[in-house]
Amino acid sequence: MTTPVIVDEIFKSKTISASGNATYNVNLRRMNAEGFFSIQIEVTGDGTVKVEYLESNNGGTDFIDPEDDIVTGFTSSSGPDSDGKDLFSFEPNLCGMVQIKITETGGADPVVVNAWLAVQ
Repeated sequence: MTTPVIVDEIFKSKTISASGNATYNVNLRRMNAEGFFSIQIEVTGDGTVKVEYLESNNGGTDFIDPEDDIVTGFTSSSGPDSDGKDLFSFEPNLCGMVQIKITETGGADPVVVNAWLAVQ
């Protein structure tokens, strides 16, 4: 039997200031996930973002960066239709929690982000 796909809107019209970031924690211990993850993002504004995930096994006290970013250099003109929208899959290590972190990396302009996380 296949585990159902769980989709959550994790950022809704979230403004991220120049050089700022936003995070969202996902408690995997409460899910019956098989380890498949994807994130759909929409970026507006003149900034540039990096989307990454961090991992924790101690309840989110510490998050470890596996150094595998989901995407870097993403802008409002990125994506297959050059409209700031795209979908990315990623594979975290076996862990109890995942933190999604979106950082504005351009340093001069804010962005507004919408994002949905799918887990199976």
